[in-house]
Amino acid sequence: MSANERKQQQIIRASKQLAMLATLRLKGLITEQEYDIVVASIYRDYPVIVGLNLK
Repeated sequence: MSANERKQQQIIRASKQLAMLATLRLKGLITEQEYDIVVASIYRDYPVIVGLNLK
């Protein structure tokens, strides 16, 4: 797998995680504090992502 393909896979994984997290937050299943903690973790794990604010 090339570096470009790995980066694309990281973007896809992080996008899926952020989308699910936003859904949980919008449905009130997690608090804003929990949301912020997980978002920080996703950004740390996937540095290819530029900060998105889904609040």
